[in-house]
Amino acid sequence: MHRHQVENFVSENINVFRLNSKAESGKSEASKSELLDTSRSWLGPTQHKLLQFIANFKYVEPKHLVPSFAKDRKVAYVYIKRLEKLGVVKKIRRGLYRVIHSNLAKLLHLPVRNISKPRDSATKQSSGVRQANSTSSAGFARSPSLSYAGLFLDNLRYRCYGKYHQLGRSSLLSLCSVNSDCGVSYCEVTHIVSNDFIDGVVVVYSNVEDFERFSAPCMRVEYRPPKNFVKRNGVASTIRFSKYMFIKAFKALALVLSSILTRSEAVELFKWLSSLWSFSCYSVL
Repeated sequence: MHRHQVENFVSENINVFRLNSKAESGKSEASKSELLDTSRSWLGPTQHKLLQFIANFKYVEPKHLVPSFAKDRKVAYVYIKRLEKLGVVKKIRRGLYRVIHSNLAKLLHLPVRNISKPRDSATKQSSGVRQANSTSSAGFARSPSLSYAGLFLDNLRYRCYGKYHQLGRSSLLSLCSVNSDCGVSYCEVTHIVSNDFIDGVVVVYSNVEDFERFSAPCMRVEYRPPKNFVKRNGVASTIRFSKYMFIKAFKALALVLSSILTRSEAVELFKWLSSLWSFSCYSVL
């Protein structure tokens, strides 16, 4: 074998060795990224609720944690990286992570310990370990303080001094800014609640076709997920996630009603809720 043939043979085999080494290192890195952090022997309450929330997804994005667990996407990204370090999620591409449910299930079986809340001698537990309440829901986890911003008119259509105007959607106007001399032909009544948001759309409406289908007047309560949410996470995860969005919508609606109802109307509504869920104000305190 000539010298140049030997050099070509050696260089080709070196390149093959490098490619194989890169492939093996890639596989090892991928397997490492899915390894569970076994150093943890317990979880905090917020960590446990976060893992319960993540269990609803096949693929998760940082925005899904805002604002229930993080105040903005920057903080949510830090939480996602911690989950990745734990071996609970694996990065697919920028901003998208796959949930590793096998590792997640093992972490959820760990005991929950509350070390941040001070306890006196009357409430101190001997073991210092608390199991998470089985009825706890991520929809109520670290609920932000909602604020009522006020009543507005949206999609306003009116005629003023012989000229027709249509402002369209997202053009919110307060009542005091509407000219009393103008004839309003259409508007949508909008209440703004700040410090939280719905990921998708929650809507309640009536469909005439349902009247015949169910032989009675009825309403549709719908959750319309964001684009590609169902494709990435599946129907079952979408149904579970809709529960948390309904909880957010219910709390926002409750805040609106507390601002506009009279005392007698609020009492009647509370009585109805009490009969619906079979509780009294004393039994839940």
